[in-house]
Amino acid sequence: MKPQLITLTNTDRDFYRILGPYLANRQVHKAIGGVPWDDDAKTWYVLRDHAATGRPVLGFVAVAAHGSRVTVESLYLVDPTHKRIATELVGVATDRHGGVDLHTVVRHEMAYAYTANGFTAVGETKEFTRLTRKATSK
Repeated sequence: MKPQLITLTNTDRDFYRILGPYLANRQVHKAIGGVPWDDDAKTWYVLRDHAATGRPVLGFVAVAAHGSRVTVESLYLVDPTHKRIATELVGVATDRHGGVDLHTVVRHEMAYAYTANGFTAVGETKEFTRLTRKATSK
């Protein structure tokens, strides 16, 4: 069975059943570089593999509106070697929200998924890369 992309917000009935184990997981927090909050202004894109045993989530990313600033954040892969999944998830986020400028701050090792989708690095710290992507008209 092919992995399935689902879209969730924190008001969806299955949100906490699907993402709850990741939101409250220290390993996820470490990989992301912070806590993936379940803010009301976030839309989550989750790639699931129903053929997998245990937790079928392969990865996820969120898009959040913080005032007039829109961020693509909380990118997480269950298996960090599956780089194609990260690139695909960020691609979905940029396809669906690319009509506005997009921003992100991610661990250096995840920046590839953003640059592959048109983001440009605009700064960095010891552990993180700050990237932006200008709005595109469709």
